[in-house]
Amino acid sequence: MTTWRASAVSRAATAHARLLGYSDAVCGALGVPLPAPDADAETRGAFAAACQAEAGRLGAIEGDLATGSLDTVLAAMERQHGKESADAALAAAMSKRTADAVAQMEAANAAIEDDRVGSGWAAAVNELGGVRR
Repeated sequence: MTTWRASAVSRAATAHARLLGYSDAVCGALGVPLPAPDADAETRGAFAAACQAEAGRLGAIEGDLATGSLDTVLAAMERQHGKESADAALAAAMSKRTADAVAQMEAANAAIEDDRVGSGWAAAVNELGGVRR
């Protein structure tokens, strides 16, 4: 063999060994049992298929988690929007009630004669203070 061929074969063998080391590390981390270092091509092929299947399964789980997380966030945002809408409606109702109570109090004050107040004035004070009749 010529020198450049021997060098290319050597580099290819080194790259192949490095790739096998990487695949063993990745697949070992995925929990796929590693083949023996001197395993034949058929055994290594089965190992590679098992590793690929496990990586695909974990990728699908990750995708499902991401989708589930997105669905959870969207549902929470929808609930929050509903709460904000309900709060705005309640605030509008309370604002109207407050304005009505102020108007009732002013009318009760205008109805005072000889510094004597009646039950309408007491009811207006209670309404203004938030106490219901």
